[in-house]
Amino acid sequence: SMGTIQGQICLQHAFGDAKRISCQRSVDAVADLFGNIPISGYLAMNMGAIPTMNDAVGGVKVKVLQNISYPDHNVKLHKGDKVTLNGQEAYYYLRGRDVRKYDSASDRLRREQYIVAYMDRLKALTADDPSIVMGVYNSIEDYLVTSVDFSSLINELMSYDFNDDDMYTVPGKTVQGDEYEEYHVDEDAMQDMIMSVFYTPVS
Repeated sequence: SMGTIQGQICLQHAFGDAKRISCQRSVDAVADLFGNIPISGYLAMNMGAIPTMNDAVGGVKVKVLQNISYPDHNVKLHKGDKVTLNGQEAYYYLRGRDVRKYDSASDRLRREQYIVAYMDRLKALTADDPSIVMGVYNSIEDYLVTSVDFSSLINELMSYDFNDDDMYTVPGKTVQGDEYEEYHVDEDAMQDMIMSVFYTPVS
């Protein structure tokens, strides 16, 4: 060990093997950020899986939150439109950001709406054919690294009520650093969020 640095939390993943060592180091970094809360498992997915995952459920319908344009890849999405994303569109909708725009990373994070829409679509399909879940998993298995048993993972995921109110962002603000934008955590607000999400008050 050469010690620790203060930087983007995602950098921890890079100091590994891009597989299990990277994931475990990411788990350690997140647990440390959250006051050493135990984290029982992880799942990492290469973004190359997005087109396959998307098309395995016949596309995902979203309301476009920002203009997304990648003409070379035949992707042009307009803010406010309701569209069913094909695989290529889903990939750039989730990955794309305008690096010329301040705090565009936060804009991209707001597109987490896709996760809610995807799970709604998957649940609707599996109501008629439960085997679809296994088909989706098999199609993206090579892109996944996880410490969680697949059957347990799916049972948990399908029991969750995915909605926007259950998606959390670590509170903080974006500031301009010496070279790059930096997201600085609001420690007090984060502590309140942790207590609200992970703990139950006792009387």
